[in-house]
Amino acid sequence: MKRTDAQIYVLCHKDVPYGIRSNSLYTSIECGAACRDVHPSADIRDDDGADNMSVWNPFMAENTALYWIWKHHDRGLKYIGNVQYRRLLDFDENTDFDSLFRRYDAISCKPLSFKKMTVAEQFDECHGIKYLNLVGDIIRERYPRSYYRKWRRFIFRRHRLYYSCGFVLRAAEYDRYVGFLFDIFSALNERIGVQTVQQAMDYTRTEIEKGFLANREKREYRYSEQLEGFLAERIFTFWIRMNFRRILEIQYTLMEDSKI
Repeated sequence: MKRTDAQIYVLCHKDVPYGIRSNSLYTSIECGAACRDVHPSADIRDDDGADNMSVWNPFMAENTALYWIWKHHDRGLKYIGNVQYRRLLDFDENTDFDSLFRRYDAISCKPLSFKKMTVAEQFDECHGIKYLNLVGDIIRERYPRSYYRKWRRFIFRRHRLYYSCGFVLRAAEYDRYVGFLFDIFSALNERIGVQTVQQAMDYTRTEIEKGFLANREKREYRYSEQLEGFLAERIFTFWIRMNFRRILEIQYTLMEDSKI
């Protein structure tokens, strides 16, 4: 029986020897289900129902599952979270989230700290600063002035990066964040002339040839093409720091020996 007050969605794309977490608190969801013929044993898929973004997974990464959760989650839930199948926020099934959220405004994986670089400098080194600048332009044009000031503060001057696939929020705040994220994605796609997944793939391949992730070999294009997936971590970092003062930061449980 699933809990009716809280659900943490486990984002996955394949079966693993240690199993995908699924119980009364955790619900597994396949990311990019529309993009493959062989499916893991997840509870649900992000291509269920007419309103989904599953085919965009190669460009948006696991955020296609966040879109599905936003559009389809039980409206009676008080708390919603998501974690990656190999990096878990390891809560007991009977965790009292009411008690936790009386003391904290948000729960998140402990962030990465780039001691010698800002979040923006690290992104520039790995992906290219122009994409962060495009997101900044969209925030400046579409949102209150304070949003852009805080975007500059938390992304261009600070050193801590939060995982966009490891957090728990009040349900209304979860919806607010994912709505903001996909508003940015929609505006960004319009700005770079992307209306279909194929156009997105063509765009990223052209950018790679021009220097986007130039240090990666061509065989790694599939990784490099997840542009909006990489941007989402920076957008989430900005969002959680802008909106929440009392953040409970928890070290994730690593389920396998992996650097990812």
